[in-house]
Amino acid sequence: MKDYILGQNFDLSVVFADDTLMEKLNNDYRKKKGSTDVLSFPLSEKVGEIFLNKDLRKTKDADYITFLYAHSLLHIRGY
Repeated sequence: MKDYILGQNFDLSVVFADDTLMEKLNNDYRKKKGSTDVLSFPLSEKVGEIFLNKDLRKTKDADYITFLYAHSLLHIRGY
């Protein structure tokens, strides 16, 4: 999926983070209070990073997590 949306030469990191880190990142970078399901950061034209809330695995199914991953890839792509 990553290669199809971003290309094979794109360097992508995926981080599974806890609610505490997700809340901090959401506040620091989006100025929004509280945790979130996913955050995506395009760092350059060929580098990006996705943070997925690891606590989702306890409450959400694999389809939802796949949706969030695809959604993040599209954000990194600029959509």
